[in-house]
Amino acid sequence: MPGSRRRGGLVPLPVVVSLGVGVALALTGCGGGDPTPTRTAHGASATPHPTGDATTATGATAGAAPISSGAPSGPASADPGATAGAGGSGSGGSSSSGGAGTGTTAPVDVAGIAAQGVTAAGGGTVIAFSKSGADGWTVLVVGTGGAETQSVVSGTTERVISGPFPKQVDAATQAADAAAATAARVDVAHAATTATAAVDGGRVMSLRLGAAGSSHRWTVLVSAGGTTHTVVVDATTGSVVSTA
Repeated sequence: MPGSRRRGGLVPLPVVVSLGVGVALALTGCGGGDPTPTRTAHGASATPHPTGDATTATGATAGAAPISSGAPSGPASADPGATAGAGGSGSGGSSSSGGAGTGTTAPVDVAGIAAQGVTAAGGGTVIAFSKSGADGWTVLVVGTGGAETQSVVSGTTERVISGPFPKQVDAATQAADAAAATAARVDVAHAATTATAAVDGGRVMSLRLGAAGSSHRWTVLVSAGGTTHTVVVDATTGSVVSTA
């Protein structure tokens, strides 16, 4: 019958609907999970993947303290007011040198230096004592028989650094020097002490024993404050005769 063939050849509508729903659910299950990532123009994934702690442009950990621009780039400079060692020398510092031009009034050991000159000459009496160079002192001695000998002695070490040498003088000078050496009761060291005491801050520069009429005197040059004074000391009494 025609009606019977139509029902046997066609699929009923409810069955078609059920199949469509099942296919849709199956497709949905296959497409589960993360959506397909999109790509940039260069093919890199647009979804970033963390690789650990973030770093700065220089590779330092982002959490590290930044370097201060005010931090010194080297060691601190020395205090300009600090003194240089030693031995360097600072302006206004006192000098330990007793050399010329330092303004020191340190006394000269006339007795010790003179004694070295006498020893070098083989004995006698000092009749002249004078500065020689930065550290030397020339000591003139009249020995037995009137012969004169001179030596240069260091003021620092009190050792002979030159001489002794015989000093040649004319007969009249030799006789006068010998007479003065015999008559003097005040030696060179005593005369130096007396003369420097007569000038405030004085420093002895030279002494010379000589005759003045019938008496004998020491003529002493004393330096003080850049000025040279002449002090005359009686070689018999030890008193100051004059100061200029």
